[in-house]
Amino acid sequence: MAPKAAKAKSKAGAAPKAASPAPKAKAEAKAKAGPGSPAAGSAAKAVRQSKVDAASERDPKVVDAERLLRECLEEQVIARVDGRVLDIAIGQAKLLEGGLDKELLKKAEARYEEFKAFEEELKKRAQELRKQKDEAIEKHDAENEAFADAREARQKL
Repeated sequence: MAPKAAKAKSKAGAAPKAASPAPKAKAEAKAKAGPGSPAAGSAAKAVRQSKVDAASERDPKVVDAERLLRECLEEQVIARVDGRVLDIAIGQAKLLEGGLDKELLKKAEARYEEFKAFEEELKKRAQELRKQKDEAIEKHDAENEAFADAREARQKL
């Protein structure tokens, strides 16, 4: 008799889950919405479509190179920029001379120069910190030796 009671409970628990078709209806309504309906965002979609049409007339390699350059330029914090990817993107873009946005390439090159300057600054700062560390270690070693000498002199008394 216990297994029948468990089956009855599981059937009762399953009924409320199947009775919620409302989210499905909303999804179907959105899918049925045409490109001219306000739900589809026709103005934004038209702008995107015009950009896609303009890009489809161009060489796909150029479009990919420009996309990669734009992705590299999106990061605002110079410390988070991946200089290797930016360098490769610039190199590939220079090889694709035809149809490439020259202004975009100039911005990417300027960003790469900024990245290299940032790296140089980091290296200088790291050297300064290493120098300070070495000086502090020398000072502490000298203090330790002086303390050891003073301790030995006291122990001899």
